[in-house]
Amino acid sequence: MALYYIDIEENSYQELISVDSSHHVYSKKGNARECLKRIVKTQVSEESRPNMRIFTNLNTLDARLGEKTIIIQEYISVSGGWIRCAFIPVEKNADGRNKKVICTFRNITAEKATMGIQDNLIQALAVSYENVYAINMNTGEAVCYRMGQTMSDRYGTKFAAGNYDRNLSAYIDNDVFEEDRHLFDDVRTVAGVSTLLEDKQAYYFNYRVFRNSEMQYFQCQIVKPLRERKEFAVAFKNIDEEKKKELAQQKKIEDALTAVERTNETLKDEMEIANALSKEYPDVTLINFEEDSATTLKKNGNLIPKDKRVSRHSYNTTWDYYISKYVVDEDKKKLKDAVSVQNVLRALEESDEYVCNYRVNYDESGTHYFQAVFIRIYFWAHIGKLDYSGIPKCRFDRGRRKKTYQNFGDTK
Repeated sequence: MALYYIDIEENSYQELISVDSSHHVYSKKGNARECLKRIVKTQVSEESRPNMRIFTNLNTLDARLGEKTIIIQEYISVSGGWIRCAFIPVEKNADGRNKKVICTFRNITAEKATMGIQDNLIQALAVSYENVYAINMNTGEAVCYRMGQTMSDRYGTKFAAGNYDRNLSAYIDNDVFEEDRHLFDDVRTVAGVSTLLEDKQAYYFNYRVFRNSEMQYFQCQIVKPLRERKEFAVAFKNIDEEKKKELAQQKKIEDALTAVERTNETLKDEMEIANALSKEYPDVTLINFEEDSATTLKKNGNLIPKDKRVSRHSYNTTWDYYISKYVVDEDKKKLKDAVSVQNVLRALEESDEYVCNYRVNYDESGTHYFQAVFIRIYFWAHIGKLDYSGIPKCRFDRGRRKKTYQNFGDTK
């Protein structure tokens, strides 16, 4: 590092600090213009010399400084390292012109390497995000690394550079869905981001924008690539497609849970009906017409515990076996037609209950009169069988329910 105190009007300089080889080459005071020329000629790489000749020209320095507090030029030295040269005004003459300045030279090779790492990290961020900006936390100035086509078409170069606070506020006010604007409260200003990143390296959130009468989902990501640098990156991308897929999947899960709850309620109602039927019907069977299955809930007057109901068989097979073994010959064909899936469903579309009366040769005691009752529960039905000789045809009644009867033979 080297630091020189220069009097432009007197064309003199005095070396204040020097920790490199320059003080071995030049005296500690002397002609300022000649000193700067020799530095450019002997210390600056060939490709950087044109710019450095212009930058170190003391004849034009006052005009270039103006009211600025500092001007900077970076260059590559003859040894290949990066050097930053700066002029800082310290005194003006009576005419208001810059009279005395400090000229500094500082090796920034390590800093450049760090900046390269940061650039690589930000460039990596730009691979998956359509709009990426690097923000200087000291000045609030933004540098655009990548701008998507949609943003470019909508705003042109408005957000290509400029003040972060001002640009982000304009974006929020113009694009972000009003109900989601509060999500930006912590990142709306550089000061807010600085506080947010004190204890974390990155922060992101999803929000919605309203464009062309359509709601879309976006994501904002804030990243501080290197903690030792006062910079952060902010990136935006459209996640509408993936978010809507996620919402659709979530709805499927919610619908499934609703269906389970509905099924549980249905099963609860079924058990209430089964218990009611069980008071007078010795045999109760649960029928699922869609699956063509039958599950026995009660047999020979005994309720079957839920964990013991393992007998599931075809509805049609159940009736075929029962009719062929027990029903009297005269009623077999009529009953088989009456309890067919087609006829049962047709009857239950018109009525809440469908009753079939028939006769069986149950044992050696002779003919008995039986009743099959189908009760519609949503898309399900029950069968109850009862020897109703000498008692009402159907004792079970859930209020005013419309009933359909099928009678075969002398049913008394």
